[in-house]
Amino acid sequence: MKKRILIIVGIILFLIIIIGGIILYNYKKEYSKSISEITINVYNKDNNIIYNKNVKTEKLYLIEALKDHDDLNLITEPSQYGEYIISIMGIEQGDNYYWSYYVNEQYATTGVSNCKIEDGDKYDFKIEKFE
Repeated sequence: MKKRILIIVGIILFLIIIIGGIILYNYKKEYSKSISEITINVYNKDNNIIYNKNVKTEKLYLIEALKDHDDLNLITEPSQYGEYIISIMGIEQGDNYYWSYYVNEQYATTGVSNCKIEDGDKYDFKIEKFE
């Protein structure tokens, strides 16, 4: 009887160690980031590029990398979907304009707060008019 209990306790401890290791591995994979090199471009209302910079970052999300660059003069406000860009480099949305962004020339499908940075990606920010 004692031997059986010891075996069961041993199996339970073994499973706890295995599950803990898997959780720790996934946590480290998700939250430890190597350096990524990305390109950030900003366009004005005439669709002319006014900012072009290749940057290296350890940030996981695009909004964090953008906030690291004071020269962008980024102004955001919170929304239910994350941070919402209202101004870049002094160019404000408004008057039927909004800030959109593209990832590798494809219209972004997530907000900048949820956009995970991938090494080599290009991010284009454009002030566009509501149609």
